[in-house]
Amino acid sequence: MNKKVMVVGIVVIIAAAGFMAGWYVLSCYMGIGPVFPFLPEKEVSMENLQEEKTDLVAEEKADLVAEEQLMALVETEEEAESIAEQYGIELTSFSEGVAVYKTEENPADVIARGQDNGYPQLFMNLQRRTMLNTN
Repeated sequence: MNKKVMVVGIVVIIAAAGFMAGWYVLSCYMGIGPVFPFLPEKEVSMENLQEEKTDLVAEEKADLVAEEQLMALVETEEEAESIAEQYGIELTSFSEGVAVYKTEENPADVIARGQDNGYPQLFMNLQRRTMLNTN
């Protein structure tokens, strides 16, 4: 009896694995049938894809730059304050050689002005986020 139950169990497992492998090959490699038939189908057009891509790129760029913040790599806090005076911006923090500044102007304009005048280099404070992070 135990041998019959074990043989039936193995046959069922092999049949299920064969069915799943066949389904995968047919749907992914041969393009026959949906991969997940229980999911609703969505009609896709190139215009919709282009609009979604443009929206995502614009949203991503807006999220990458921290609001009106600039950074500089400096040796001392005095050097960080000197850079703030040159640029006419506010030093908000200094820690471990990184100075963070705040400006009311467009950060790109401040950086360009510094390059034109030969001031020490500033960088935009970028924030990295994962696709799952909605904040």
